[in-house]
Amino acid sequence: TSEHYIDKLARANIIKNQIDLVKVKQSLNSIDENIHKINKSLNARGLESIPIENAGGIGDNIEITDINNITEFYANKIKEIKNTLIVTPLGKPTHGNISSLFGNRMNPFGGLRSEKHVGIDFKGKIGDPVKSTAKGIVIFTGVKGSYGKCIIIKHNNYLQTLYAHLSNSKVKVNQKSKDGEIIGTVGNSDRSKGPHLHYEVIHNDKKI
Repeated sequence: TSEHYIDKLARANIIKNQIDLVKVKQSLNSIDENIHKINKSLNARGLESIPIENAGGIGDNIEITDINNITEFYANKIKEIKNTLIVTPLGKPTHGNISSLFGNRMNPFGGLRSEKHVGIDFKGKIGDPVKSTAKGIVIFTGVKGSYGKCIIIKHNNYLQTLYAHLSNSKVKVNQKSKDGEIIGTVGNSDRSKGPHLHYEVIHNDKKI
């Protein structure tokens, strides 16, 4: 009955009327659809889905009082997506162009025989930075046969990445590595015809 209370109620009603619940529902349903698309992409790469129990089916019964709980729910889901992406190898480990793709190729050391190339080669100059493509733990750094100077990083979901023919390593075994962190430099060590980075992604011990 007080004027103060009536003023507060009037202001609350103005705010309520400014919230477009139809638009809120559309936005939440769009988030749902995109999380499902992300999960489909992760599954196609042999990765686990991000659990989204209780997501979807926003329906027509949403009230303004539900918005806080719903937005908190989706904020947590987006955080889970971020945490999945930072441990999943994505992008280029160095800025150079690709010089050799994954799969069969002619032997670069001559002859007419083909060979299976189990990684991707990137052109570069000696000393160019090499970055980790996902968060993980360094499990090897040193000379490894025809790879020359090499770094191997272990990630979640039974994934590893390998960086070979390096000129220098900037990490140690058991060191935690962030996604995008400089871990070494491009080189020309061992079986290499010029400065480049040989990069592999390994899943369940299979080079993919």
